[in-house]
Amino acid sequence: MKRTFVLYHILMTSFLVVLYLAISFTLTNYVNRRQSAYMLEIVLDDTVVAYNYKTVSDEVFVVQFQNSNKRISIIDPSGTTIADSMRISTSGDQTNYPEIQSLGRAFTRYSETLNLNLMYIADRAANGNYVRVAIVMDENIALNTQTIAILIFISMGIIGLSYISYKKISDTFMVPIHDIAVSLKSVKEGNYQWVMPATQYEEINELLREINGVNESIVGNLSSLNEKEELLSILVKNMDQGILLIGSDQSIVFYNELAQKWFNIKEHDLILSIRTKQIYEAIKLATEEDVSLSFRVPYQDRFILVSVNSVYNKLLLKSKGKQGVLVILIDDTDRIRLENNKRDFFANASHELRTPLTAIKGSAELILYEMATPDEKKKLSQEIIHQVEIMDNLLKDMLELSRLENRPKMDQVSFNLKKVLDGVLEDLNPFILEKQIQVTLKTHNVMFKGIETDFKSLFKNLIENAIKYNKFGGAIEIELKKEDESIYFICKDTGIGIPKEYQQRIFERFYQVNKSRNLYQNGTGLGLAIVKHVVSYYKGLITVSSEPNEGTTFTITFHIE
Repeated sequence: MKRTFVLYHILMTSFLVVLYLAISFTLTNYVNRRQSAYMLEIVLDDTVVAYNYKTVSDEVFVVQFQNSNKRISIIDPSGTTIADSMRISTSGDQTNYPEIQSLGRAFTRYSETLNLNLMYIADRAANGNYVRVAIVMDENIALNTQTIAILIFISMGIIGLSYISYKKISDTFMVPIHDIAVSLKSVKEGNYQWVMPATQYEEINELLREINGVNESIVGNLSSLNEKEELLSILVKNMDQGILLIGSDQSIVFYNELAQKWFNIKEHDLILSIRTKQIYEAIKLATEEDVSLSFRVPYQDRFILVSVNSVYNKLLLKSKGKQGVLVILIDDTDRIRLENNKRDFFANASHELRTPLTAIKGSAELILYEMATPDEKKKLSQEIIHQVEIMDNLLKDMLELSRLENRPKMDQVSFNLKKVLDGVLEDLNPFILEKQIQVTLKTHNVMFKGIETDFKSLFKNLIENAIKYNKFGGAIEIELKKEDESIYFICKDTGIGIPKEYQQRIFERFYQVNKSRNLYQNGTGLGLAIVKHVVSYYKGLITVSSEPNEGTTFTITFHIE
């Protein structure tokens, strides 16, 4: 620090001296040139007046200036020198010289004929010739050089004296500073109970007393502070909300892991890395005005609820801007999707219930108003019963889907999947016999931890579809097995199949490939939606492979944790 102190002041002194020399030389040179130019203008005016009233030849006129320190030249309009006081004959075009190009202005240039630096000025006489006056500038240059040499000598003396005085001052001043540095080193190593010794300087002692007081305060509060910081770190790290603290210059001062994950933030990155225009503009506004904004934005595949609030705090004040900003980010995706699903569900449910209700009403009216024969009444009654069964199945599936989506938290228990599957096949056996379907089983005892009714719904809907959409006398192959850390359930039928263009949508609610055929078979369009929900709940995977008129194969995989 001592060497830095001395070096810094020597450099500053040197800089000031060099600056002084440069200014002095520039001003001296400028003043000399201005004085020379002013004198030359006066001489030129007198010479032009004398030339205009001369009664002798040009050669005789310039001879009278031979013994002076001035050079007088008479140049004709073509640029040829007619007469020169220094007896120099110059031929050729001299009209391109600057003093001839700009009459009345002084120019300094080197004369190759005289090997001297001269200052020239010229004007036009009454007869059209140019009168040019010049003075030698080498004497001025020599004077400037001497002046600079004297200034440099004085400057070196100033620098030397500065070095000696600064070194003496630093030696005296740095002794107590060195003692403080030794004491602070102990504090830096964690010894906050260290008491810094007093010095001979009362001003420094006042500082030491303040440091000792801070040490005592730190010793009492350090333990409590560390605990609070650790608790705050745990809280911020495990929040399900993203947090950003923005400085007044729109730089990111603090963020938690969730915010970093969503926006791929880098430390001290500018807020420009957040490419959502609405968020960026809200933050920019909040640094200039006191605002509190809340809005929702789509970000990648999610919906983020953004809260932007201006915060005035000295820790957030930077080089520009008026105040910092607190940004809170909440993932609102699940709620938005749930609202959309509920809206679509009720719209589709209303539409699906309207069809059987219309059929029931129509049949009942025909019977009521005696518009049907006894045989027709019997058929209409059967149609009413059939439509009621459709409504009953629809309501059952709607209730089952609602149960899956809004179920309370239940304890999961271990149970045998094969036992559940056997129970489902027993319930569906009458329908299997009715269509004379051959069922092939390749099942094993597989234990799984979950909710038994979920898998009963899964097996029932898949096997029921395999029966409904199978050919009369067709076949179904069912396989349940465990391999390594995975459980597989495969249901393969020889039914009508599903065209490829519809396979991506079959798990949507109320979606039916052949609606008229499904209604005849009491289909609701919710069976595969229930299956998909169960698979997603247990973090499984479902795939479908199908060809029209060749059959369909559903494969479900669950990984055991």
